[in-house]
Amino acid sequence: MPLRYKPGIFAWPLMSVAFAALLHVDHAASWGDVIVFNDNGAWSWFSDERAIIDNGKLIIGSVADASGAGGAARDGNVEVTTYDLASGQITRTVLHAGLEADDHDSPALVVLPDGRYLAMYAKHHKDTLSRYRISAQPGAATAWQAERTRDNRISTQPGAAAARQPERTRDNRNRTTYSNLFRLSAEGRLYNFTRAAGFDPNVLTSHDDGQT
Repeated sequence: MPLRYKPGIFAWPLMSVAFAALLHVDHAASWGDVIVFNDNGAWSWFSDERAIIDNGKLIIGSVADASGAGGAARDGNVEVTTYDLASGQITRTVLHAGLEADDHDSPALVVLPDGRYLAMYAKHHKDTLSRYRISAQPGAATAWQAERTRDNRISTQPGAAAARQPERTRDNRNRTTYSNLFRLSAEGRLYNFTRAAGFDPNVLTSHDDGQT
């Protein structure tokens, strides 16, 4: 005889048991301490990697806002926070002061073959630039080389249909948002996926790990 049951018969008892299990917490067990890595940081889910673990450290990218800790002095700061997994020491470093108070500007992070880090970030559809910095030393995210930029604007040949549009309109369609960094070791190539030309997904490539 096939087994028949009514879902409603078992649903409430099972839910009751589950709820009771949640309530029955062993107070002797430790849930661990809450660690605040950055007291004023936001990121967008559309950029990656937003956090990486390397060389015994957790490295996190984020953007600060005037409404948070530090107030106006930190408004729009693109920051990298380093958490030492062994010592618990936290160090915050500013990649770009006052860029824009927008979570879309949070940096993407990648580890380069020589152990240095590359951080890339862009404004939220405000200009055509992808900005990036490379750490000064391998395995350390507290000091960085000077910022460089990549202009994602696509030039238009004179006489083309797009050239008849106002310059402002053409620039708007090339404005950049988001950063997503990936390095394919077999190719020796670095990729950044972003939203740029045509308000569409675009990909930037580098054959020398961000030098050009």
